[in-house]
Amino acid sequence: MNAAYSWGGPALTIETMEQLLEVPMDHTAIIDFEGFTKVIDTLGGITVYNREASSSRGATFPKGDITLNGADALIFVRERYGLSDGDFGRATRQRDVIKAVLTKLASAGTLTDPGKFREAVTTLGGNFTVDAGLTNDAIIDLGWQMKDFHPADIRSFQLPTAGFDMTGDGQSIVVVDSDKIVQLREALRNDTMEEFYSSL
Repeated sequence: MNAAYSWGGPALTIETMEQLLEVPMDHTAIIDFEGFTKVIDTLGGITVYNREASSSRGATFPKGDITLNGADALIFVRERYGLSDGDFGRATRQRDVIKAVLTKLASAGTLTDPGKFREAVTTLGGNFTVDAGLTNDAIIDLGWQMKDFHPADIRSFQLPTAGFDMTGDGQSIVVVDSDKIVQLREALRNDTMEEFYSSL
């Protein structure tokens, strides 16, 4: 995924994901470091459960529930060298922060109030780059479909892997678990992701 984005930006990354998972990607949203920081600060900070204590770039993150502003949240999601699981630990933190953002939105009643949700889209939207089809109206429609959403219902996971390897030119890569990828494709097509998640 990193190489696809480096070589061909969002277009090649989407193409790579679609080929890997054999499902179409309907929309794309991209946020840079500055936008990420602004979103967190606009929300008034977030509270996230930190699975592993660490320190990085002058910030210390104890294990347990921590409250982060935008600058500290950026350090938190970029850390990998101080984590026992390296890149995978960093990816887990990133998923946890996304859940914390959604939790913050839900706790403010934003997802169940069309007016509040429209205001949030207008306020936060400028920090994202999205595809042409993901208009404000489309986002608001998606948000309304989530009116019964509860953050506790979120399930996230690492793409199934089968160890590490090296490319012919000496680059370290993570090998996908081919059998699990086949199961993931079927779950995505058949809307059986809960069952797939339980099998991990």
